[in-house]
Amino acid sequence: MPHPPTLTAAVHGISQLNDLQAKLKEPQYQYYSPQVIATLGNPESNPWYQIASVGFARIEYQEKILSFQSQLTKTLFDAGIMLLSGTDAAIDGGPVFGFSLHDELALLVDAGLTPYQALATSTRNSAIAMQALNERGTVEEGKQADLLLLNANPLGKYCQYPADRRRHGARSLAFQY
Repeated sequence: MPHPPTLTAAVHGISQLNDLQAKLKEPQYQYYSPQVIATLGNPESNPWYQIASVGFARIEYQEKILSFQSQLTKTLFDAGIMLLSGTDAAIDGGPVFGFSLHDELALLVDAGLTPYQALATSTRNSAIAMQALNERGTVEEGKQADLLLLNANPLGKYCQYPADRRRHGARSLAFQY
């Protein structure tokens, strides 16, 4: 059974708990509507803040849970469990679509996966989990491909990519190869 660690969800909730207003000023939040930002800006109506305040209020616990999640992810991977990328971005006010996927991939690398292994959680492994590897998931003749053109090799220093993407932008292409 494949497993999506969704490491970015805990990081997201904790960062809102620790400095909500600074979190909401990050560039990716410009893509949320003013109504969602108003809801998120109020700790009493922000679901991420509420959840984080229950379990992550103490700094020492925050560090322990993030460390545990990272170690568990690597242990599952080493045991042969197929990992999938996931972010919980679909939950209102959660990690922002697109941005959070890149954050998740960087956290998978931080957990001990290689950049190639982390990228496979969003490509090949996802196609396998959806029983669609014959149609997508790898760049091969006859398959559908969603490509992201980068300024650098993501297998080199992937963890620097999210910041690079926000500075320089990236172009996404979808086509039949």
